Amino acid sequence: MALSESQLKKMLGKYKYRDLTVQETVSVITQYKDLKPVMDGYVFNDGSSRELMSLTGTIPVSYRGNTYNIPVCLWLLDTYPFNPPICFVKPTSSMTIKTGKHIDANGKIYLPYLHEWKHPQSDLIGLIQVMIVVFGEEPPVFSRPTISAAYPYQATGPPNTSYMPGMPSGMSPFPPGPPPNPSGYQSYPYPPPSGPFPATTSTQLPYPTPPPVTTVADGRRKQKQVWICGHSYVFWAEKRALERSFGPQLGIRVEDAKLHWLGKSGMTWDQLIPILLHTRRRLTDPDILVIHLGGNDLGTEENVDIVQRMKKDLGHLKQLFKNSTLVWSSIVPRKIWNQELPDRVVEKIRRRVNREISNFIVCIGGSVIRHDSLVPESPGLFHLDGVLLSESGTDFLVEYPRFLRFADIYLTLWGPSRDGTISEDTIRASLISAVSDKLRWRMKEEMDRAQAELNALKRTEEDLKKGHQKLEEMVTRLDQEVADVDKNIDLLKKKDEELSSALEKMESQSENNDIDEVIVPTAPLYKQILNLYAEENAIEDTIFYLGEALRRGVIDLDIFLKHVRLLSRKQFQLRALMQKARKTAGLSDLY
Repeated sequence: MALSESQLKKMLGKYKYRDLTVQETVSVITQYKDLKPVMDGYVFNDGSSRELMSLTGTIPVSYRGNTYNIPVCLWLLDTYPFNPPICFVKPTSSMTIKTGKHIDANGKIYLPYLHEWKHPQSDLIGLIQVMIVVFGEEPPVFSRPTISAAYPYQATGPPNTSYMPGMPSGMSPFPPGPPPNPSGYQSYPYPPPSGPFPATTSTQLPYPTPPPVTTVADGRRKQKQVWICGHSYVFWAEKRALERSFGPQLGIRVEDAKLHWLGKSGMTWDQLIPILLHTRRRLTDPDILVIHLGGNDLGTEENVDIVQRMKKDLGHLKQLFKNSTLVWSSIVPRKIWNQELPDRVVEKIRRRVNREISNFIVCIGGSVIRHDSLVPESPGLFHLDGVLLSESGTDFLVEYPRFLRFADIYLTLWGPSRDGTISEDTIRASLISAVSDKLRWRMKEEMDRAQAELNALKRTEEDLKKGHQKLEEMVTRLDQEVADVDKNIDLLKKKDEELSSALEKMESQSENNDIDEVIVPTAPLYKQILNLYAEENAIEDTIFYLGEALRRGVIDLDIFLKHVRLLSRKQFQLRALMQKARKTAGLSDLY
């Protein structure tokens, strides 16, 4: 039953752009009726989870003249449509994922349309149409050969949800299991091959069948399956391998072996068995299972407890994957351990765990990959945070299995020669490749160090050149300022001489000058203004000295008041006349 628009709005109450999301969702489920909106928890690679809506179901894809229903799951982020959806192919138990440039081993879909997503040019309808075209050229899933018996294995917990998009509402990826068994592991029997998508008919396969596995001409070898599972080191190793010339196959021919990367950032030991069991649903059992895990668990519990738990789980994996060779990739030391315990204590725990687990792996018929050259003291191998490996360190990590240094791994992948022995040429080639790798890594380390020193010298040279240029500019500016100062000194000396001669001239003429002839107005009106101003100031001085005489008792108060009254009247008349004269002369008001 299709959800109404009001139900979708209620379901997407926490979405930032709810109306836009509902509008596109209605368009999709109207056109592709097999897609159903489902609210479920999505677990990101960093371990965080969020309640998101997914469109889960099938889309019709035409392949070689037939139409197939491809199961997909489109997760819509709460910032949709301004961020692209996270898309997965979700095979049923009767299918297996075909990895390619658009599909990874976990079923995640990579398309240029998603990478270049931009609202409103991009929408769900356009995305699905692109998927139909791309999947029509290269189908993302194939039919798995029918297996009559269900898997009898038991898991320690449900699969990790970051590898498994949510199922439609009302359906559980695992039916309720029986009570815990005596060994302490809770049972999770696998569901029957039928699923939420169209079932396979006996007359026609609903999904394309995979091409036969290519074998070597002599018929002795077939394609081996290698799983590499671990935390962020494996996750970033896959990314780094994609950038290198040897690619994610690490230089191994696809005809000989197929490598599947199962890396997850922040992965802990508890997630190992659930992830492997979930991967087993879509891939065939591995011939080699490489495990690089445990570094994130050091220091979180007692040393003895973690060793016992790891041994117990590895023994359980050996029972689950009876025909697989377990390979333990030792825990790499770190510059900084983000644990509550001191780094030296965690490093001591790491060494003990590596020693105990390595011995245990060998005892159960497995192999060990040691990373003795990956030490914190080596320059350039670790990221600045002291936890993750740098690009050089990751290169060294991923190239280990590429050169096949371990005889057990070599024998498992390619087997001995026809007479049951390894030829001298093979041993020689293996040793040469190992030595070449060691020398190349050492050379790269020296080149990196020399390049770093050269870059530092170049930066120093640039700083010195900039400093030299600044000094030259400062010297030029100082020379200019010195020249300006000298010029000003000469000018001041000339002015000083002129003032000195003028003073001498005035002193010589002062005895013969009449004070009334010093200032000669140019017009009668100006002369009148000058006389009025002089007389007014004289009255001001007279009033001042009359006040001093009264204060000292030279004159009486009556005499003081009489003369001040007369002088004030005279001063008022002078000021009024002077104001009128200044106005006539076009001068500003004085008072």
